[in-house]
Amino acid sequence: MSATPLVCDAFMRKHPVEAARLLEKYSSRQLAALFEQTSSESVAPTLEHMSPDLGADCIAAMETRSAARLFALLHTDFQLAVMRVSKPAIREALLEALDNEISEPLKVMLRYPEGTVGELMDAFVLTVPDDITIQEALKRARAVRLELPFYVYVLDRKQRLVGVISLKNLIRGKRSDLVSSLMNRDVLALNPLVPKAAMVKSPYWRSFHTLPVTDEDGVFLGVVRYQTISRLREELGQESGDEQVMDTALALGELYWMGLAGVMDGIAGRARDTDTTSDKNSKERPA
Repeated sequence: MSATPLVCDAFMRKHPVEAARLLEKYSSRQLAALFEQTSSESVAPTLEHMSPDLGADCIAAMETRSAARLFALLHTDFQLAVMRVSKPAIREALLEALDNEISEPLKVMLRYPEGTVGELMDAFVLTVPDDITIQEALKRARAVRLELPFYVYVLDRKQRLVGVISLKNLIRGKRSDLVSSLMNRDVLALNPLVPKAAMVKSPYWRSFHTLPVTDEDGVFLGVVRYQTISRLREELGQESGDEQVMDTALALGELYWMGLAGVMDGIAGRARDTDTTSDKNSKERPA
């Protein structure tokens, strides 16, 4: 790597907003050439501060594998914005190059037109089947590369939403019990075709910080988050009397779940220690 990409890498890593302002003056081809010589981890935060149109042009001008590596690091909202303004051929090539765990949720979200709840939803959500044990559900929660959720959504084998359980209750539950024994079956779900403007003033956000989205057959599609609605309110210039209270509650909630992340790590550690001790005892025990 030459000196110029190294300097740009360091600058983008530390000052993504300022870097975006400076780099927007160059053509997409020039930027694509620079991005391919710079670490994707540095480019992604800078690209997110550029317009989706320029981002799409840069992605289109890059070699497909490099573009996919960079695209995978972008925030979901920006990924969708870039996909929506990309040419169909570029969009299909990029989806083909991405890992299934990224491309499949994006395909779900791209089905729905702009201006609908489907546009707002996040399909990168932890779900578990209703017929597995709590121990297995916790194992899956530790394994996924997602932020620890407030809620875990429970699906049947046809991918229909059948319940929801808080991560707190999941952790407290008896490991051998089935997830279905603890889940709440009374779940409010949104229609993906409802106009997104209707969600801004919805009273639901006084009680929930995420709401699931299902199709007409009850198949789980994703969730809409309060943070997304809050950003939409800002874009529309609307204020909510509950804004500050809700933001504070969410901040405290996030701290609480960060604590639970430590608890889960501890559970995993104790499980490993127990397994190690059991193995050691079995080896030392005389036949």
